[in-house]
Amino acid sequence: TELFSFHDQAAAADWSSNHGKLGFPGSSNESQGYVMFRDGQQLEDGNLYGKIVETHPAWMNVGFIQGVYTVGEIKPGDRFQALVGFRYGKDVKEGDVKFIVKGGNGAALGAFSHTRNGQLISIDLDLTPIAGKTNQIVLRVEANNEGAAKDWACWMNPRLLGMR
Repeated sequence: TELFSFHDQAAAADWSSNHGKLGFPGSSNESQGYVMFRDGQQLEDGNLYGKIVETHPAWMNVGFIQGVYTVGEIKPGDRFQALVGFRYGKDVKEGDVKFIVKGGNGAALGAFSHTRNGQLISIDLDLTPIAGKTNQIVLRVEANNEGAAKDWACWMNPRLLGMR
């Protein structure tokens, strides 16, 4: 059962980058980083997707963006699932980031390095290690390249699943 949609609750998350707090939605020309919906867009694999949250890190080497979501009680067996990758751009070859999921208590749950390659990464994480320890989940993207101007990092249908 879907317990929480990170897409639907993106506006309620606390967004920040190397430059401090960010508003939602941002604008795609904001070099300090931005977050916005990109529903129905084509991604690097050539397919169209709904429920896309684009999280562009600050345009600098080791730039980051993150959203802290308050999701309610996390129980053993709950899972985080999403597809991640880059938004499509004609003739765009740039894109090198790390997608990170962690608990609000700082516990690392998963990190996924991705270079634009025409494929997406499927994330399926067991949240049992943070069950009862936090009611927050952090979605973070870190740039692995100079400038990071085309690190159009997207989370497709990010969600918390569990049995209640």
